[in-house]
Amino acid sequence: MFCLVLHDQNSKLGSKISNLDYRLEYTEGKDVCIHTGPLIRREQIYKHDSLDKRRSLFLEMYHFSRKCDVKYTVFKFLKKESTSKLDLEGKMSRELKFYLDRNQVYFSSFDKIIIYYDNGQEEITRIPNIVFYSLFNQVESRRVAPSNYRLFQVADYFCTLELIALKLANNELSNSEKKFFFKSREPQKPYIKTMRKKLIQ
Repeated sequence: MFCLVLHDQNSKLGSKISNLDYRLEYTEGKDVCIHTGPLIRREQIYKHDSLDKRRSLFLEMYHFSRKCDVKYTVFKFLKKESTSKLDLEGKMSRELKFYLDRNQVYFSSFDKIIIYYDNGQEEITRIPNIVFYSLFNQVESRRVAPSNYRLFQVADYFCTLELIALKLANNELSNSEKKFFFKSREPQKPYIKTMRKKLIQ
């Protein structure tokens, strides 16, 4: 699964980002990178944090993403349905191309498309670059650190909630996920429902 967060840079986010940074510094005493999956599962930098503290950080990202004028799309693939890594990459490339073709009017309305990427999974970096550059003329790639870029953290939040929704539909929530959300249906109210208002299919 991978997620694209779409942001028209004419819609300024500076004040919202500053407000989030201020709230996190005020409550945490430091700048915090919110990584939603480990936050829910109490892993990595959150392994010593209480449930209340982790829920508080989750709600900060929920409110921030809700207020931001962004859209997103998510692509879901099952590795077991692909015969090899190359087969999976081919399917990912095809689905992204189909998506861009369906929304060509939207993407063509911009003077320039900027792709922000990190040093994560190689294919997730490579495929959007190849497909976007093949379809549009004014494309630029910029490498950033997710810890310094809040929209990367929003993409991670959206992707994690889409995975939660998939697990919820298949009754596959882990014990840590159930504990975080109290009730097995709670992720639907209001997190997933609110997020999907920003979905472009």
